[in-house]
Amino acid sequence: MNAKKQNELWLAWKDTNSRERFVVGLLQYGLEGYRFKYIENEGTNNLSEALERGFKLLPAFPDKAQEYHQKELFQVFLNRLPSRKRKDTQLFLEKKGLSLDCSDYELLKKTGGKLPTDSLEFVEPFTFKSGETFNIEFFIAGLRYYEIDKIPSQELLPNTKLLLKLEPDNPFDSHAIKVLTLDAKKLGHVPVFYSRYIDLAVKTGDITSVIISFDPESDYGEKLLIKVSGNSDLARVIENLDSTP
Repeated sequence: MNAKKQNELWLAWKDTNSRERFVVGLLQYGLEGYRFKYIENEGTNNLSEALERGFKLLPAFPDKAQEYHQKELFQVFLNRLPSRKRKDTQLFLEKKGLSLDCSDYELLKKTGGKLPTDSLEFVEPFTFKSGETFNIEFFIAGLRYYEIDKIPSQELLPNTKLLLKLEPDNPFDSHAIKVLTLDAKKLGHVPVFYSRYIDLAVKTGDITSVIISFDPESDYGEKLLIKVSGNSDLARVIENLDSTP
């Protein structure tokens, strides 16, 4: 099982005060076009908490209970895509292995639809299927606050192994997972919308993490891309918790 569900993206919102992220919506893309709905994800950092923290329903989607359908990408999301006529967009597409005529969905997936004017972004969803392994890729969160600028680039080459450790005293995420180099330099954290799904696997050690790419010229939010692989057999993981130090 691949944890990245093809043709589905979560809409995440970041509280600018605490910098916590909350999953608030789901965008789906298929033969019949696009669908969007708000979702009340399990656990914490969900829609209810986001609304309490100041998130506002999007004017284009004012009904929290409705599912919205459209053949083409919704204009409110289309407006979040960079112009394909811009030279830097063309360079970005080339860097990401996309053609200039890629779908709007593919472009949204690669860019996250991020704008400097708000705190919304699209991220790939994570789902468990018991008994199968998962592989998920993401940019490390909080990179700007730790030691990334002190680490020689040759130590951040593709396929370099990393460590994942629980951080139970983290004030923002009870499932927090810190990402470290093999010599224990702290790089950042697993994004909060993934940590609650993989913290049990981290606790049992049934998980691996490697660098996919490091781009020192990119913004901190997109400098270090990693891949995490593990076992999603939660029943087995829970059975082993008591024997884990």
